[in-house]
Amino acid sequence: MNLDLIIVSQDNKFELVPRPQSAIEKAEPGAMRILSGMVADTLALAHVGEAEAAFNLGCDYYNGNGVPLDYKLAAKYFRDAAEKSHVAAQDRLGFCYEYGKGVTEDRHEAVRWFRMAAERGYAEAQFNLGWCYESEDPAEALRWYLKAAGQGNVWAQQWLGICYENGQTIVPQDYVEAAKWFRKAAEQGEAHSQYCLAVLLQNGRGVAQDYAEAVRWYHKAVEQGHTKAQNNLGLCFENGHGVEQDLPEAYKFYKLAANDPAADKLLDDDFTPFQGKSATNLERIMARITTAEIAEGERRYREFRANH
Repeated sequence: MNLDLIIVSQDNKFELVPRPQSAIEKAEPGAMRILSGMVADTLALAHVGEAEAAFNLGCDYYNGNGVPLDYKLAAKYFRDAAEKSHVAAQDRLGFCYEYGKGVTEDRHEAVRWFRMAAERGYAEAQFNLGWCYESEDPAEALRWYLKAAGQGNVWAQQWLGICYENGQTIVPQDYVEAAKWFRKAAEQGEAHSQYCLAVLLQNGRGVAQDYAEAVRWYHKAVEQGHTKAQNNLGLCFENGHGVEQDLPEAYKFYKLAANDPAADKLLDDDFTPFQGKSATNLERIMARITTAEIAEGERRYREFRANH
């Protein structure tokens, strides 16, 4: 059949008539190019919209938001979006393969999907790709960490700080670099980096010793519930480091740290159990202060808990 003809019916009589021209066909050559481009853009946007919808649905199933938690369905929708070049979905699909969430754990597939997104500049995938390479290719891991951190990825910044502080496999120990990266993450509000920066400031490692500045960063971490920062802030108030000595305040922060449900899972900076230290500090301060000071510390503790 000639595709330029169509069948129409008039008064029950059928006949072939020329097909009407489309808007694009009627347009002048210049306008035709514009209209063709608009159609292509619309199709591209529809493609992107489908990918975004699939990604969002994957997130819902992954987190159980409004639907039953289902990692298999999450991975399916992440794949649908990832195959349409959705970078966040490529990263999430890589994560699924890395940890066996809804798919068979497969490090090779994880690296493949992380790399797709990382090479397109997606910072979270750059960090995840660095993590994959850390044990087998430290230089490659560092390269991707630096790319992610340079884009402001807070987890890459925090991890670089930890690596430089401890001298882990990918870099030698360097407190100056550690302080630099912890500060970048701390300024973005990352609680553990705020704590780590405070420790460096308190001890004068990589930065000039500054107790008052350390206390400021401990406070920021404490406001986010950081247990070890609570303990260290107690030490500052007990010893008058960066603040005026205030023993009831020290009691408050020691008790917050000792009673934190997560404390029994934490290790201190020397890798010994943390909870015992916070409990010991609380016992010590209780033996040191008066009954009235204990009562005041208890009042402040309860007030803090009520407001947080």
